[in-house]
Amino acid sequence: MPVRTTFRRWSVGVFAGFALARAPGCRRQPTYHQDVAPILAASCVGCHRDNGVAATPRLETYAEAAAVAAKIALAVRTRDMPPWGADNSGQCRTWHGASWLPDADVRTLVGWAEGSRTEGDAAQARTTPPPPPSFGPVGAVAGMKCDYTPGLGPMAYRCFIVDPDLDADRMIAAFRVVSSEPRSVEQITLYALDSLESELAAEKLDDADLGLGYACYGSARVAEPRLVMSWTWDSPVLRMPTGLAVRMQKRRKAILQIHYNVIATGLGVPTRTRVELEFAGSAKEAHYLLLSPEHLSLAAGQARVEARSDVAISQSMDVLGVAPRMHTLGKTMQLDLVRGARRECVASFDHWSFYRQRLFEYASPLHIDAGDTLQIACIYNTQSRTGATAM
Repeated sequence: MPVRTTFRRWSVGVFAGFALARAPGCRRQPTYHQDVAPILAASCVGCHRDNGVAATPRLETYAEAAAVAAKIALAVRTRDMPPWGADNSGQCRTWHGASWLPDADVRTLVGWAEGSRTEGDAAQARTTPPPPPSFGPVGAVAGMKCDYTPGLGPMAYRCFIVDPDLDADRMIAAFRVVSSEPRSVEQITLYALDSLESELAAEKLDDADLGLGYACYGSARVAEPRLVMSWTWDSPVLRMPTGLAVRMQKRRKAILQIHYNVIATGLGVPTRTRVELEFAGSAKEAHYLLLSPEHLSLAAGQARVEARSDVAISQSMDVLGVAPRMHTLGKTMQLDLVRGARRECVASFDHWSFYRQRLFEYASPLHIDAGDTLQIACIYNTQSRTGATAM
């Protein structure tokens, strides 16, 4: 159940229910071209298009959207779509760059989908796709040297040893994922190997596993891998908070852990992936703090199993974001800050997806004082297991 938070090591020092309300009186009914298409273009079509990572259903035209209007209404009302695992209603803080539709956009989509589904005048179309994220120049590349053909089971969760070939310690401000078949690459974690012992351990695992890389479902399977990046496919670029960066050491290799989903492409489709690194000109160093229970044991065959952990904070810090990890049995996670008699929800993940693990950056830093406690509560579904799940 580890939760990783990224923070600055200095100190100068979930889900909300959604209800639709319709005010009485006259109101122009939304039309596809004028009202719906701009929302879909900005938040949905990037994935729901031909050769997109979620090509079904396609949402590029009026006919396509109208055919699945009921699904659109349900998905946005329940906040399943656009995919964003963290509650952004403000009840558990808010997040930078959240793909979380404003309430007004939800009302527009639901009103159109459950109303007349009017097409409107195509001449009034004002769809403008969002600009590509900024990146560059490329300072180094951590990438696979050969194609890999993902498959089922262990072939869908793979670790690859990569070498960014850094001639000096570098501060990394942003990461860009580039893949020859991006539809199958759903989640990437980049770990730095800061010691020769870790590199040798990874090479031993690689040598013992047939094919490129080695199986690594839950972790990198080596001692003390250092988290550098947690990314998912909603954007090719993952940027660290402004003015901050993470360090990668010179002459050290890294592990590129990739979770594949072959449903999007079918079996037998090769892909090659690299992570491009943007160096920071000047930045303060950010670190990840691992919050994890010493022992985790989940009873089998249960629709709902809860695990909790309390972590006492010994040093004041500014928390910049959260990178949650629960894997496939996880359903929800909540992180609370306890200060004396006061409790505050500081992160809620009620739309957990194993394939959408990433770094969630706060819209504004969360300050934590020495003596505070972080409480983590995770809900799991173990109905697929016949024996206890332990860590």
